[in-house]
Amino acid sequence: MALRSKNFQGSIHVLSRKRLLPQRYRPAEPWPSFLDKDTPHTTRGLLRLVRNQIKLASEYGVGWRSIIDSLRPRTQEIWQALPIEEKRRFLRNLRSHWEVHRHRLAPEIADVLSDMKAEGQVHTYAGRIIRYSENGEVAKVSYRERASGRKRTLKVNRVVNCTGSETDCRRIDDSLITSLFAQGLARPDPLFLGLDADEHGALLDYNGTPSSSLFAVGPTRKGSLWETTAVPEIRSQAAELADHIRRTLASHPRESQDFLPTAI
Repeated sequence: MALRSKNFQGSIHVLSRKRLLPQRYRPAEPWPSFLDKDTPHTTRGLLRLVRNQIKLASEYGVGWRSIIDSLRPRTQEIWQALPIEEKRRFLRNLRSHWEVHRHRLAPEIADVLSDMKAEGQVHTYAGRIIRYSENGEVAKVSYRERASGRKRTLKVNRVVNCTGSETDCRRIDDSLITSLFAQGLARPDPLFLGLDADEHGALLDYNGTPSSSLFAVGPTRKGSLWETTAVPEIRSQAAELADHIRRTLASHPRESQDFLPTAI
C-alpha cells in the first residue's frame, strides 16, 4: 500500500508458504456461541466443528465471518484447553488459515490490493525459500514451489520481510529481555511465542516460580492466551492484573510498602 501511494510502477512479488491473503472485512450478523462441555480439545475436532457451523449458517444465509466472530470471546478459553501437542499442530497446519480469516482487510485496502492484482502489478506465489543471495543491486530468491515441488527463482531489486514481529524472545535483541533471561527472572513459553507466565500474568522464572513483581500484559502472553494483541483483550488483562495486585496488597499490608509491580 505504501508503494502504491508513492506511485511505484514496478512489479511486486509476494511469496508465502500457502499463498494466502487476508480476507476482506464485511459486516457480519451475530451468531450464537456453539461451544459447550463437549467441545473437542483437538485441532482436527475444532476444525470439523467450525466447518459444520459454517455449513449450518449458510443454510440461513449467514456467512462464515459470523462464525469466526462468535469465537472471539472464547478464543483464549479454547486455546488454554488444548494440550501442548495440539497447540503445536495448530501452529504448523492451521495458523495461517486462522490469521487470514480472523484478521481481515479494511474494504479500502482490499480494493487497492484487488486493483493491483488485476492490473498485474502484484503476483503471488506459494512455496518455501531454499536459497537467498545478493549481487550488487539484485537479490535472487530461490524457492520450492508448493504445488509442483519445482525450484523457482525470483530476481528482484528489493526484499521486504513481511512475516511480522518476532515472538521468540530468544531471538530478540532487547536489553530488558536479555537481562531478565541472564538473571533467571524470566523464561520463554513452551511454544516460544512470548514469555512464560501464570494465570495472572506473573512471569515465571527459570525454575517455574511466579514473580511477585514482574507481570506480562499483551503480546508477551501470546503463548498462554493466543488472542492477546487487540485492545479489548489487553484492556481486560490490565483490569484483571490491577485487581490481582489490589487483592495481593490487601492481603499483605506489611509488604505493600516495598511492592512495586512492573508490567512488561
